[in-house]
Amino acid sequence: MMNLGCTDFGFHPDIARLDAADKGSVGVVEQPGLRREAHLIQNDRFNDVWGDEYVYVALASEWPGMFGRMVRA
Repeated sequence: MMNLGCTDFGFHPDIARLDAADKGSVGVVEQPGLRREAHLIQNDRFNDVWGDEYVYVALASEWPGMFGRMVRA
């Protein structure tokens, strides 16, 4: 999806916002090398419980190198 966004649609930057407690999602975005740019504390409420959110980003110019790391891993 990141490759499609950067190459075909010209997105810049690509952004991922996710629940900080969701370790699986954190691994998915950190594995290719997206950079965590924000940790929003208690900014989201679900089932009456406040939770944190992480924001990850990758610039289009960074993505080709990340894709290579992801394929080799």
